[in-house]
Amino acid sequence: MIFGNIPARLYVGVMMFFAVLVNYTMRVNLSVNIVAMVPSVTNETQTEEVETLGWTSYQRAVVIGAYSWGYIVSNIIGGVVSEKCGPRWTVLVTMAGSVVLTFASPALARLSYLALTIARVTMGFLCGFTFPALHVLIATWAVPNEKGKFASSLVCGTIGTVVAWSIGGVVVERFGWEWGFYTFGILTACWCFPWLYYVYNTPQTHPRITASEKEFITSNIKQNDPNKPKPIPPYGRILMNIPTWALIVVLFGNGWGIYFIQNASPMFVANVLKYNIGSTGILSSLSYLARAICSFLFGLLADYLITKNIMSVKVLRKSFVMFSHVLPGVMLLALTLVDSPILAITLMIVSLGLNGALAVTGSVNCQDLAPNFAGTIYGIGNSIGTTAGIIVPLVVAYFTEKDETNIENWRPVFYIGSAVYIITGIVFMIFGSTELQDFNEIVYSNDKDVEVTATENEKPSVTSR
Repeated sequence: MIFGNIPARLYVGVMMFFAVLVNYTMRVNLSVNIVAMVPSVTNETQTEEVETLGWTSYQRAVVIGAYSWGYIVSNIIGGVVSEKCGPRWTVLVTMAGSVVLTFASPALARLSYLALTIARVTMGFLCGFTFPALHVLIATWAVPNEKGKFASSLVCGTIGTVVAWSIGGVVVERFGWEWGFYTFGILTACWCFPWLYYVYNTPQTHPRITASEKEFITSNIKQNDPNKPKPIPPYGRILMNIPTWALIVVLFGNGWGIYFIQNASPMFVANVLKYNIGSTGILSSLSYLARAICSFLFGLLADYLITKNIMSVKVLRKSFVMFSHVLPGVMLLALTLVDSPILAITLMIVSLGLNGALAVTGSVNCQDLAPNFAGTIYGIGNSIGTTAGIIVPLVVAYFTEKDETNIENWRPVFYIGSAVYIITGIVFMIFGSTELQDFNEIVYSNDKDVEVTATENEKPSVTSR
């Protein structure tokens, strides 16, 4: 314990929450900033005093999707790097690099859209290490009955989107779009110092943890021998596994919905629903606030259903996909039928709010399948899911390039999003699994052979990001 009776692991969990929060602020601030940087030619809410950039719809789509190109790569290797180098320094170094790029973004944007594109690709690569690293941190710090609390810190950290859009919209409107970058660069730079002080890779390496807490954690978590090298994940067996691909598919569907709300909804709210930039940021952020709240509530409900033996983990994972994918798909379809701005915003909020059920379905399924390689599996799935972040802006640009203010041009975008949500959810319900897969087993081959397999008390709680 560090201060009074507060456990060291609580500080680790809190810092994980803020790690996700600042990660998201740097990730999504461009979605609001770009409304001011490159406004629609027919957008009447844009003031003449604001400096704008003469980019085409296609160039804007490339810049918006650039983050995902780098994010895809680092998600694949993020789990392995974090397992080898430790999550503490992996997160700190990559986030510090992202801060530098965030501060440089205004100057690069003025230079050319290609310069900002390269910066966003690099930032996506750096920020992509965060979630695999935090999954590794959960594995070493969270005892079985506290995994849900740690995992929920990753879900609620998406409140960073709420912070970035609600505050960012007002900042951009008052001080200019440059400060939409600077504000969150400063915030993340301030976060780096407490992260370095409070977070360590394991309880054994933490200099201020009490002996009793260290004993409590180590006695409740069956960990691999830290003196033995972590083996290379069995990529071949992982990628030939049907339940793993069912997880990847459902994460892709989730990615499509997330990236639509993240990258396209600010433009939709500003150009079609005719709200000013300040209001656009606040209204768009409500969807993520709803998702964070619903994720927490779905987690509580899932814990209750499992604890009371009302529902098995397998049934829960698959049935809650109705909330995380199928119903959000229906909401996007309903968006094509309404003409009320308030009702349209309500449907977007409800759609992403229900998607919060992903916390008890796809997000945690990697720990069901193979807790020893959860970071690797999550990284692969999240990486493929992130391709939606590249595709969505291009789809939006293709259908809306001629007139971004016409709702008719947006209808195909909603049709496609609805279909992706529903189809990927159905695939997971049919082919998904919660059984421990055989590739989870780790066998050390040396003078003293040691075989490590996941046991029941290692299996995670029912909630995650």
